[in-house]
Formats: sequence, C-alpha cells, structure tokens
Amino acid sequence: MQKSNSPATLPNEIHLQSISQPNNSFDRQLLAGMPVACYTCDKDGYITYFNAAAAELWGRNPILGKDQWCGSWKIYDLSGNQLALDTLPMGLALQKGISIFGSEIIIETPEGLRRNVLPHPQPIFDSEGGVIGGYNILIDITERKKAEKAVRESKERFRTVADTVPAMIWMSGSKKERIFFNKAWTNYTGRKLEQELGDGWLENLHPDHRERILNLYNESFDARKIYSAQYLMRRADGEYRWISAIGNPRYALDGNFLGYTGACIDITEEKLASQVLEQKIVERTTEIFTMTDQLKATNAILEIKNQELERSNDELEQFAHIASHDLQEPLRKIQMFAGRLQEEIATSINQQVLTYVEKINQSSQRMSNLIKDVLDYSSLHQKGLSTKKTDLNTIVKEVINDFDLIIEEKNAVIEYTTLPVLKGVPLQMSQLFGNLLSNSLKYAKKGVAPHIHISSIPVTQEEIKTYSLPNGTYSKITITDNGVGFEQEYAEKIFIAFQRLHGKQEFDGTGIGLALCRKIVDLHKGVIYATSKPGAGASFHLILPTIPDNIQKPK
Repeated sequence: MQKSNSPATLPNEIHLQSISQPNNSFDRQLLAGMPVACYTCDKDGYITYFNAAAAELWGRNPILGKDQWCGSWKIYDLSGNQLALDTLPMGLALQKGISIFGSEIIIETPEGLRRNVLPHPQPIFDSEGGVIGGYNILIDITERKKAEKAVRESKERFRTVADTVPAMIWMSGSKKERIFFNKAWTNYTGRKLEQELGDGWLENLHPDHRERILNLYNESFDARKIYSAQYLMRRADGEYRWISAIGNPRYALDGNFLGYTGACIDITEEKLASQVLEQKIVERTTEIFTMTDQLKATNAILEIKNQELERSNDELEQFAHIASHDLQEPLRKIQMFAGRLQEEIATSINQQVLTYVEKINQSSQRMSNLIKDVLDYSSLHQKGLSTKKTDLNTIVKEVINDFDLIIEEKNAVIEYTTLPVLKGVPLQMSQLFGNLLSNSLKYAKKGVAPHIHISSIPVTQEEIKTYSLPNGTYSKITITDNGVGFEQEYAEKIFIAFQRLHGKQEFDGTGIGLALCRKIVDLHKGVIYATSKPGAGASFHLILPTIPDNIQKPK
C-alpha cells in the first residue's frame, strides 16, 4: 500500500498522458487554465493528468502512470495523522464508485509547507456503469482557515474582556433574540445562561415593567436607534432592583445589520440617594420659605444643588480615568493583533481579507481618537486649573509651531495681526486655537493651498449689549480660511458634539473639536459663532473678555 509519493522538483511544463485524460484540446486548455488544482486518474488510481495549479499546490510534479491516488508527497488528517494514499477521498471515490465531498485534509510539500485542502473527487463511468477513472478538484482553504481562526480568537478575546467587566453585558442577534450574556449578568440574576438566551431574560423583569420595556426594546430595534431604559429587575436573592440599560446597533464591515450590543448597571443606590436629596430639598425649601429673607431660601437651594453637582463631577472624573485605561487597552490589543494578522496575510491574493483587516485598523484608530476627544471634552471642568494673564500672540505662535509638518505638507499660509492679552487658562486657549486651525487645515479645498488669516478688533458697547455680555472690555478674534465652507444654516449644528457635515471617508475626525471650542469659550464668559458659504471658506469669530491695557487698536 502506497504511503507517500517520492519528492520531485517542479518542471518547466506539465506533461500530459492519454490515459483517462481530457480527450480534446478545448478540455485540456480549460483544465490547464483553471486557477484551482485539478487532476485525473485511471480506474486503478494512477495519475493521468494534472494542471499547473495542482503541481504548485503539491510542490512537486508527480510521475504520470506511476504516482497513485494523489500527487501530494505526504497527507494528514486534521489530527495530524499521516494517511495512506488509497484511503484518501480520491481512493475511496474510485473504489466505491461514489462522489465524496467535505472531507478536509492537510497536504505537505517536499519542503515541509502544509496547506489545508478540501477535495472534490468524482468517478468517471463508461456506458455500462463501470468505473474507468476519476477526476478531483482541490480547493486550497488555508487562508480561510487562518481567517476563521482569527475570528474565533477575536470572539474569545471579546468574551474574556466582557467577563471581566463589572457591568452586565448582553448581545442580541438580528432578529431581536438575545445571544450572549457575560458572567456579571448570570451572577446577578442567579440563572443559567440557557435560561437567559432568546427572550428568557424578560422573566427577570418586574411584571409591571415587562410589557413597557419589551415595547421600547422592539421600537428601538426596528428603528435601529440607541435603546435606553430603566426598570426593576430581580436579583439572585429575589429582591427587585433598579437597572439602567443601554444598547447600540452593531453592523458588519459590509454594512449589514447584526443586532445590538448593550450593558446594564444597578442604579438602586443612586435612585435612593436621589429620592433622599429631593426630600431634603422639599424639607429645606419649606423651612426657607418661612423666612422673611427670600435670598436665604435661594442660597440654601443652591447649596444642595452644588453638593449634587460636586458629586457628579467626582463621578465624571472617575469615569474619565476608567475610559483612559479600560477602553484604550482593548483597542491597543485589537490594533496589535490586527497588525499581526495583516503581516501574516500580506502576500495573500485574497484582497477581501486584506480589506477587512484594513477596516479593522481604521475603525480602531477612529475609536481611539474619539475616546481622547471625549476625555478632553469631559476634563474642561477639571479642578486646579487657574486663570492667569495669557498672551494670545504667544499661544498662536506655539500652535503654528505644533502644526509645522502639516503646514509644510499642504503649503499652507497662516497670517495673524497683533492679538490681545486676556485673563484665561493657557492650556484651554491652546486647545481652542489648535482645534480651530486644525479645522481650517483639514477642510481645505483639494489642490488649493490653505490660506488662514487671524485678526482682532475691539468690541463696541452695542455689540456687548447684543450678545448680553457682562460689562467689561472685549475683543473679537476672527479666524478666516479659504476652505470648502458650508451652508450657513448649519452654523449652529457644527458646535454640537458628534455632529458632522461631511462623511468619515471624505474628512476624518470625531465631531467633538468644535464642541470643545464652544465649551472653552463659554468657560471664559465669551461667545463663538461661525459664518460661511459653500466653496468660499469659513470664518470663526471669538468674542473674549480682555485686559483693558492690552487691547490692540485696529490699524
């Protein structure tokens, strides 16, 4: 019994022999030009023909009429056991006179390279039904197996991360059924995973809340919008607790809707604290309104509200710390493993796989930028940031130096007149002008060098009244560019977080930059607005309080 074929080097051309081989020139040319491996055997299994793709897959040129059943040097099953050639799918197909599909094997070339292969052998019959030979098509599925392995590993990493998160994580399929719950969920409910899947999770909800939540869930799902709800859910000890739930639609790389991913947290303590706080406000208000001095009543209410605000700010700082570490760490791992996968398949002819990996890298980078921008936005109220005398000329000069590479790359010209000195937070001023200059450079016209001009003039008393500003001295700083511009009707929308006028493929970004600018200006008791026309550039106007002795007179 033949265990393996002898190794042989690839010749310059493939030899044909007339035993059970393609019987006309058209058939031979058709098989020879096929991109997949194909070969034929006579009724005893001796190879009579093979195309170039088969020789390349085997890494050798079998001897026609001598090598039997298959041209591979060595063949293994999926457990790594070497197989006798006559027990292969081709051997079984000829011996039993049947077609055999779906029997995956592993072949090894004389150089030791192994490939996963899916054979498709079929016997050839004469007019009386006797087997006179057979042909086999070998599909190389090695890259597909690698991709499937990468997906399995990615799912396992997601499951591992989800099971370590203290929040209750869930996932649904495209038909609204729940298909995944992490350990935090099953530990909280005290039920088995099988009980929660599908619609089983609804059994945990309080009967008075079940119908409302199911309707809200279905409405959100059908509209493909964010699902957000609060309801009572039974804990493992039988107590009903308040739960805050949120879910976001998820999509495949090709845009197909896959379902929802969501999270739940127990907010019972926060609910109770809020009720206690409201009761205190009621009690304190009742006491206050018995006083003759109405101002004391107002101050007392503000004191309670300030305590609540301080607690909220502390929670926000804790969230920012978690976001900067726990959200960034999985992203770094996704980018690292996606990079490794891209290196491994860099020479693959499967452009679809390469496209998928590239999209993973792009999406990971966009999310990393989004997390950074959200942290910048949420940290503006950070404690310990004090105002001081700030020269905007120095700020703008430093920002321009930071952008020197992109300015050189785009041949940009940035001009500015003498700017005022104000009492502000230098770091926030750098963020403000950095975002505005970055915005002008980003939305430049294709093929046109960006030209940005920054000027400053004093603000009149009439303008101060128009914008309802406190009494004082102000300057209007205007940043004008020659970029793509936008419709004036969107002049307010651009300052709202996550609002974008252009697609991600046209201009990158997270939609937070201009919202950050407005928040900084608000913190400095100023005003910001924009004017623009499509194709005619945009102007961003800042009205900021300045130190009187340092206001620059217009030239």
